[in-house]
Formats: sequence, structure tokens, C-alpha cells
Amino acid sequence: MRASCHNMGAEGMDVQQQILHALEKNGVVISNEFAVSEKETHQKVVGAIKSLESLGNVINVKQIALKTWECTDEGNNLATSGSHEARLFNSLPPEGRSLTDIKASFPNSNFALGAAMKNKWLKKEGEKVIPAVSAIEDEVQIHLKAIAAGGENSVPDKIKAEYKKRKLIKEVDMTVFEVSKGSAFTTSVMKQEAELTKEMIESGQWKGKTFKPFNFKSKGRIEQRSGYLHPLMQLRSEFRQIFLEMGFTEMPTNNYVESAFWNFDALFQPQQHPARDAHDTFYVAEPGKTISVPEDYLQKVKKTHSSGGYGSIGYQYDWSREEAHKNLLRTHTTAVSARMLYKLAQEGFQPVKFFSIDRVFRNETLDATHLAEFNQIEGVVADYSLSIKNLMGLIKGFFEKIGITKLRFKPAYNPYTEPSMEIFRPAMIMYGINNIRELVGPRVKMELILDNPLCTIDKFRKQDQPDTSSGPTVESLTKRQELILDRLLALQAKVANIAANMGVKLEDSDTAVTTQLTGGPQLGIIHDVVIYADPRRPPYSLRALANALSTTYSICLRVHCHSTVKEVSEKLQQFWGAKYGVDRSKSSVCLTLVWRQDGDSPTALMPTMTVSPLAANQVCGEHNIGRYLSRLVEVATHSINLYECSSSSVFTAQIDELLDQCHSKFTLGNNRERTSYVRELSAKLDKESYLVGSSITLADLLVLSNLLQLRMLESAPSNVLKWSKGCLEHHLCKYFI
Repeated sequence: MRASCHNMGAEGMDVQQQILHALEKNGVVISNEFAVSEKETHQKVVGAIKSLESLGNVINVKQIALKTWECTDEGNNLATSGSHEARLFNSLPPEGRSLTDIKASFPNSNFALGAAMKNKWLKKEGEKVIPAVSAIEDEVQIHLKAIAAGGENSVPDKIKAEYKKRKLIKEVDMTVFEVSKGSAFTTSVMKQEAELTKEMIESGQWKGKTFKPFNFKSKGRIEQRSGYLHPLMQLRSEFRQIFLEMGFTEMPTNNYVESAFWNFDALFQPQQHPARDAHDTFYVAEPGKTISVPEDYLQKVKKTHSSGGYGSIGYQYDWSREEAHKNLLRTHTTAVSARMLYKLAQEGFQPVKFFSIDRVFRNETLDATHLAEFNQIEGVVADYSLSIKNLMGLIKGFFEKIGITKLRFKPAYNPYTEPSMEIFRPAMIMYGINNIRELVGPRVKMELILDNPLCTIDKFRKQDQPDTSSGPTVESLTKRQELILDRLLALQAKVANIAANMGVKLEDSDTAVTTQLTGGPQLGIIHDVVIYADPRRPPYSLRALANALSTTYSICLRVHCHSTVKEVSEKLQQFWGAKYGVDRSKSSVCLTLVWRQDGDSPTALMPTMTVSPLAANQVCGEHNIGRYLSRLVEVATHSINLYECSSSSVFTAQIDELLDQCHSKFTLGNNRERTSYVRELSAKLDKESYLVGSSITLADLLVLSNLLQLRMLESAPSNVLKWSKGCLEHHLCKYFI
């Protein structure tokens, strides 16, 4: 038995045995109290409890959520070295020092002097500061040492609140475990083996061992993360399927390096053409020349370029074999089409339809819509008696399959086709992307891949539906709004009829419906707002806005937990604060916060909001929810300009820019982008008290909320810390944290 105990690890077994003996003596063990009494870390004690729990019914364990205090980095420093005021007192000689000398050489001199004078440890005599007592007791250091050791109960609550304001301690949520005796309690435990080995069976050791039971009820991860297609790959797959449905055969496009012969000469592009210049084409240095051009075809191409043929007079110049043999990165997949048509001629002509979708390379000037490489879609049809009408019909059929019915054909010039038409890349249009670097390259965010649907093309849209490929028009949106309003009014009439049959009289609420649709909040109208948020990123700014609303509106505030959230702290359960909020039946605004967890991606962590009666329309992001509630505040109070100022459109534009930057950098950005943005804010706050103008705005509330969510405030620059203190002292931020 003893040998088995030692196999578990002497150190771990010591803590387990201590817990078992404490249980035998006291009946109950609280993990954090036990850790303090035995001078062990709480984590180590919890590990020992978990190990004992795995033995079966030896112990019973109950999980308890507690609030406790711990020292910040500065608090730990003062617990070790003493408070600023005590260090100042101990540094003074009996004759004292000049005030100027103290301020010049002692860190935090202003605070230290103020605290020491308040404690009557020091006094001023002329220009000097001298000790007023012979010895002192540093209560700050004593209190902080007690808190650091887990003895926060020995420190009065009033003093802890003061230390919290000084950022010396912070309140933390802590999970502790209450341990009691189980039905099979014993102070002698044996390690349970995880598996039965060959050696145990051969030696007979298995007879003296106990084994961990199999857990046949255990489940794997509910949400299995699978692979995702990049939007371009999704689109490529859809286009490929359309070509196959139309009877096309896919061409082999596996060679990115082509010779100038197939890329240009075989397509009858003259060798002096500007597109063949190094400024437009990437030429390959090694190997620089090709050796695989068919000689018979080369001679025909040379003759056509030089002197013409087949009804053409050619370009009338000396064609260069050396120029044609240069290797390059193909500038279009038409080089593949040229190869396939040559092969078709060699094997005996027959009608064919070819297509390809693959990468091409051009030495482009990079901008928002151009990169040095892109994917090109190409189709080739070879048959007798074809005309431009056949081409237009094929193109129209292709685009009908991707849901675009109204086409305009743009004439174009290509030296190898006559007549010519072209259509630009649709991927950026379909995904609503304005900058190509957000679709291709290192700036692509994973959310773009995770959040886009697997199929992006509506191939089954009815032909009598209006074409929305170019986006909704003002007319279509107006008609849609009118239709929604008519339906809401009809529904309202039904409710009124039911109420009349029940003998209940309803107030006229036509104005409420119209107001919700037009976005113009009015007093006396119920605004039922439901906000879904992740408890890991609490939207603190909304507390300040709720506080502002409560000054004018009768406001009902509620908090609920979704089934996806296992546990929420008491602080988040009382997110709106316990000091205001009226009954639902007496309110004109109802704010309901639902804690919900949908995943770990930045977009899943974003809060969303629905507003009755347009519950189907969601507002996403704390910045956009803030915009809505700010408008509600400003219409109600007419005295608080948090967002929209009727006298200054510049004011609103500045806030809009900051809100979008905050969302982009803090919510969607990485740690490097967040840190860089905090430095930008610090430079801005070097000249201003607030982010926009001389008063607090929605931008200040949102930035402060994100800094608190990301726990970046403690390490922020001094300008940002000073600004945050000013924000938190504002009357709107009464319940901010």
C-alpha cells in the first residue's frame, strides 16, 4: 500500500494525505483556506483534490464561486518595499530635507508627501520637511502583505475600496472547492491504474491493483472544427461546376511558366507590343529559354507575323526566334487555349468546348483592385458557323446561372480575337470587398473564410424577381419598408381586435410602429431592445448609455443567461447595476441583456442587438449598438451630445471615424494592431482631455470599454490612464465598471 502511494509522487501524495487527515479531523475542507493554512499554492491543492475525486467515492466535492482580492504589480511592490509615504519618512535624516530636493529626487513625491502629512508623520518648517514622530507603522504594507497572503478578511472593506482606487489591489472571481467525506472515505489511498498491461498479467501484479473505471458516457467536442474553403476557392468551385453543366471540358493549366511563343506569338501579338515589355510581364531568368516549340508550327507563325497569310498582310517586320523562345510567367490562360487548339488541329478537328480557371501573372502597379497575380476564367468554343450571337448567348447563359440576368457587353480589343468582348472579375462584387488585399494575400482575415457561406451563388432565383446584382436601390428599399409597415399595421389591427373582444382597450401605437421604422425615438413609446453579448467581452459602454437614458426615460433593465453559458459571475448578473430600473409595465424603454457564447472568433465575440418590432434586423458590434442608443439619449435629453450634433456634421464624422477605427483595431485586430492603436490614442490625448473636443462622447465610452475588456488599461501610457480616470469620474460613467 505504501509503495503504491509513493508511485503517485511523494510531493503530490503529501498534499492528498494532508487533505484526507484534515477531513478526518474536521469533516470539511475549503480549498483556499487549506492552501493558506498549509502554505501551499491553491493550484496545487486543487490538483490534489481532483486526483482524490478521480478515485471514486472517497470524497465529495462541491464547487463554490467566491470573490476575493489580490495585489496588482504595484501592490506587490509596496508589500515588499513599503508604501511611498513610509519610504519617504525612512529616507529623511533628523534635520529633514528641502521640499525642492524631495520633489526632484524621490519617486511619487507628491503622493508620498500628501499621505505622510495626512498621517502626521512629517511637518514643514520653512522650506524644509522634517520628521514629526520618531517611528511609524506602515499599515499600507501590512495590509498589502495580508492580502497577498490570502488574508484579505483582516483588512476592512473601506480600506480595500481605497486601495482599489489607488490600483494597488483588484477584485477577482475565484473558484474554490468544498471537500467532504464520501461514502468510501479512507485516509489510505492507492493509485488507480489507467490500463492493464502485459507485464501486470504475467507477474500477477494486477491482483493487488485497482483500476480506473471506463467512462462510457464521455462525449467528444460538440463543435467539430472542419476545414473551410477560401472565398476564391468557393467561387472557383461554383464556376467550374457551371462550365461542366454547360458541356465544357477543363483544360490542363498546370504550367505557370510559358514561352513567349505560346503566350504571345501563337496568339499573333506583335513582338514590339508594349504588353511584352518587362514593365508588364515577368520574365524568367533561369532557365531563360525554351527548347520545346514545334518547328513546323513556329514557321507558320513566323510567316504570318512577317508577311501575313490567310487574308492578312501581317505586321511586316523581322520576326525574332530568340524573342519567341524567352520564358515568362504566363500573363493569361489563353496560352493554354493556344496549345489546346494546336493539339486539336494535329489530332483532327472536331467541335469542342474548353474552359480553364487558374492563376496568371502580370507586372501590374498595385492598387485597391490590382495585384501582380490573379485567377482568370476562360472559355473556348471551336465549331463551324459560329457568330458573335453565339458568343453573347453563351456568356448570357453563364451569368444567368450565377444569378445575373441584366448584362451589358463591353467591346474590347485583343490581337488574337475579332470581335472581342470582356467581363471583369466578379469575386470582389459578390463578397462586397473594395480592396483586393482583403481577398488575397497576408491581410486576409480568417473571419472572412469562416463567416462566408459555403455557396455564394443563387442559381435558383426566380426569373421574375428583380435583379439585385448591383445592390438595392432607394426605390426598392422604400417599397420594402412600406410593405413591412403595412404588415405591422395589419398585425396591430388584429391584436387590437382580439383585445376589444376581451374587453381590453389598447392605446393607439401607430406612431410607435412608424417611429421604429424611421429610427426616430420618442418619449412615451416603448422601445424593446434585446442585446446578446459574450460574458468574456462585456460591453461596458452600454452601462453609461443606460445610465444616461435613465435620467429621462422610465427604463426597465433585465439580464438573462443563455444555455450556452455555464456560469456567470454575480457582477455580470447585475450588469446594469442594482440602483435603478423600473417594472416592465411602467417603462418606456426596456433593455434586456442576454449573455450568450457562440464561439471564439472575433465576430462571435461581438455583441448584437435587436429592436422590436423589427426584431429580424440585427445591429452588430458594440460601436453600432452605441450609435443607436446614443441617438435615443440625444433625442430624449436634448442636452447630451454623445454622437450626433445637429450644429456640427464634422463632430459626428470625427466620432464615426473613431468608432470604426476602434472596432477594426480592438475587436477585429491582433495584439500588435491593438498596442499600436493605443499609442496613437495616447498621442491624440496629449493635446485633448477627450478624444473629440472638450467633453465626453460615445468614442470615449467605446475605447474605454474595449481597453477594460482586453485588460489593456493597466499597461496603457500615462496619457491614456489620466484620460480614463477623467472618464470614470464623469456622471455618465456612474455604473461603468
